[in-house]
Amino acid sequence: MPGSFNFPFEEIENVSIVYPDDKAFRIITWDFMVSPNEHKYYGLIQVNDSKSIVYELNDVSRTLQKPEIQMLTAQKWFGCLVYNVKQFKTDEGMKYLLFGFNAHNAAEKIKLIDVLTLRGGAPRFGSTQAFNILERGKKKRLNRLIFYHGYESSMRVNFDDEMAMIVYDHLTAAPSSNPTVPFVNVPDGTYEALKLNNGVWEHIEKLPTTVMDEAPRPKPVIGKKKVVDKDNAKQFQWPDEIQKRKKKIIRQAFR
Repeated sequence: MPGSFNFPFEEIENVSIVYPDDKAFRIITWDFMVSPNEHKYYGLIQVNDSKSIVYELNDVSRTLQKPEIQMLTAQKWFGCLVYNVKQFKTDEGMKYLLFGFNAHNAAEKIKLIDVLTLRGGAPRFGSTQAFNILERGKKKRLNRLIFYHGYESSMRVNFDDEMAMIVYDHLTAAPSSNPTVPFVNVPDGTYEALKLNNGVWEHIEKLPTTVMDEAPRPKPVIGKKKVVDKDNAKQFQWPDEIQKRKKKIIRQAFR
């Protein structure tokens, strides 16, 4: 619906709405806890043009094989709560980093860095040229970065404006308190980074520990006090009727 881009959704709680600096679009995401081992994610991308076109995102995160190397679309999206967006220039035009959280299951959580491209308005997720990662001394290109870590641990993944780079906790294996998983990844107090170089995010294996006390936290994007990162906020459980009402209100706003 034309003119709906600035609709604030004040009636709806626990929905993340984030914009890039250029306001080319906004991405609206929320989740539903099916069970402690299953979370369903929902999302919409609204393009900021005369038509205010809306793309509904379909979460397939639980069934994707090798998601780090997949090119995805609105119909095939690695679902998450998006808590930050950062635009960057490439030879192919403007692209956008999406920082997200996925509750995954009772043993592990996920932090995600995806890449969004709007070509002809339609969203595409992932980029074969985005991330150049060092692993055991060898470089490899990934379409997106997915970090699995223990459910009881807190991992920081975000863009640091002062350092002009992505900063995140380095993970190491540790015994799990969940009997179904013997080991999980947890932060060890050191940090890794990604710095933009000619449109590619180059991996820095270890930052000096004196640079900062901790990687930047995502700012609250759900209400004034609640945040999307479940490390800092409880998991919201919505009855089916509330979930249906939430989707109905959002869809009506774009008609």
